[in-house]
Amino acid sequence: MDKSLFVSKIRIGTRKSALALAQTRQIEKSLRQHYPDIEIIINPYETSGDKLKDTSLSNLGGKGLFTKEIEEALLTNEIDIAVHSMKDFPVNYPDTLKIASVPLRESPFDVLLLSEQLLIKSQGVTSSSFYEILPMGAKVGTTSLRRSAQLKIFRPDLQIVPLRGNITTRIEKLKKGLYDAIILAEAGLNRLDIVDILDRCPIPTDFMLPAIGQGALALECRQDDVKMHNILKSLNEENSHSAILAERAFLKELGGGCNFPVAAYACIQDGQLVLEGMIMNPSGSRSVRGTVRTPISFPEKSGKMLAHKLLDNKGQSIMDEIHDTLSQKGQTG
Repeated sequence: MDKSLFVSKIRIGTRKSALALAQTRQIEKSLRQHYPDIEIIINPYETSGDKLKDTSLSNLGGKGLFTKEIEEALLTNEIDIAVHSMKDFPVNYPDTLKIASVPLRESPFDVLLLSEQLLIKSQGVTSSSFYEILPMGAKVGTTSLRRSAQLKIFRPDLQIVPLRGNITTRIEKLKKGLYDAIILAEAGLNRLDIVDILDRCPIPTDFMLPAIGQGALALECRQDDVKMHNILKSLNEENSHSAILAERAFLKELGGGCNFPVAAYACIQDGQLVLEGMIMNPSGSRSVRGTVRTPISFPEKSGKMLAHKLLDNKGQSIMDEIHDTLSQKGQTG
């Protein structure tokens, strides 16, 4: 091992949820493969978002609820690195901290899970007809403004029913018949190795763009911790990192948060970074969508370009509408 990288112990901070612990153990495994002589300790934390399990995130004050306590532990030197789900990670965070690495991204896509009653109807479903499985007025479980708005664009008849709790809890609610279908991130199912969900139906991006950063992890450390920067570099995957930088720059330029139904997905195609994004109002009655292609070397520029492209094409009036609605409710983005 390079002596400049030597540390005797790495303390990792994470949320206490089963999914957070599963993805943190993946990072632990990768670190052990690169640095077998370093002692690794996982410190789980219960965040504010974990304590408020029955309230929509749009009413809780933002994604920072899932990172605040862990970042405080970083700042007070209780831990050395933090593992976050990127889609829960705010675009604005303390200047004294840094995203040092983005490992290889898991599936960024959403999947539709069907109730037992609808399973038979799902046979032979194609990517262009999967919405036809759902009967008129079907109850679909999600608490995501992004997902519900995109559902309503194609199927305004659907009943969107709030759905919170961990992945296992959500699946159990579906099995009990409380919903006709629910929507989950495929990455969570994969990381928890839930392979018995044979009725999962991948939702094509033509119908539903994912959340910013969905499927990716953020490995965070202190800005001045050079050793941790260098250690975490070994886990970074360049294409995943570039895609995430583009998506987050798009969201930041819009000034959006969890109160805003915004979606984006970036990938590398033929040596270029392709970023597709969308702005919509919560009802799905107004939306604008667009794509930009740029060199891989300028991911954040790509995000800013797309944001202004959409803002200049109906996007600004949609954002103004959302701001006005939030102001009337006494909420902020």
